Amino acid sequence: MPVHQKHHVASGSYFVGKSQPLLIEALLGTCVGVAAYDRAAGCGGLIHLLLPEQVVPGSTYQPEKYASTGLPIFIQALIDAGASRKRLRASIAGGALVGPLDERDIALDIGGRTAEIAYQILTNEGITVERAETGGFYTSAMNVNMKTWEISIKPAGEDKLKPDTEAKIPTSEEISYAI
Repeated sequence: MPVHQKHHVASGSYFVGKSQPLLIEALLGTCVGVAAYDRAAGCGGLIHLLLPEQVVPGSTYQPEKYASTGLPIFIQALIDAGASRKRLRASIAGGALVGPLDERDIALDIGGRTAEIAYQILTNEGITVERAETGGFYTSAMNVNMKTWEISIKPAGEDKLKPDTEAKIPTSEEISYAI
C-alpha cells in the first residue's frame, strides 16, 4: 500500500500513532532515533533523542530530548496507544561522530552514550531490539512505514544520489596536467 504522507520527527520530539498510510522520518547525526511498534495492536512510533541525560538533573524542561527521560515517556505513549511491552519491537539508529571532530567529541561520545542508554532502557523494559545501527561517522535517515511497520535505516540523502555512471579513467597526460 502506498504511503500518502510524510512526517518529519524533529530532534527532541516523538510521534506515536495507529496504523495509517504515513511515513515518519528522523534525520540523525549524533542524535539517536528509536522506532518501536506493536503489530498486533496496530500502533508504533519514533523518538528523536538529542542527548544521553539531562544537564541539570531533575529538570522538567523538554524531557523528550534526553534518552534517560524521553524514552520512558515514549514507551508510555506507546502503551497508552494500546501497545504491549511484550509485543513491542524496536530499532535504534544514529549516534555517529559527525565531523569536524576534536578530542572532546571523541572523549564525550555523546551519540554513543545516548545509544547505550536507549538500549539499556529498552532491555530493562523487556522490549526486543530487532536492529541497531549506531556509531560510525555518517548521518543517517530512519523511517517507519506506519502501515506495514517496516523500519529502514539508510545514509541520509541516499534518495538524492544519482545512479552510477560509467567512470572515465584519466590518461597519463590528464593526470600530469592535473598535477
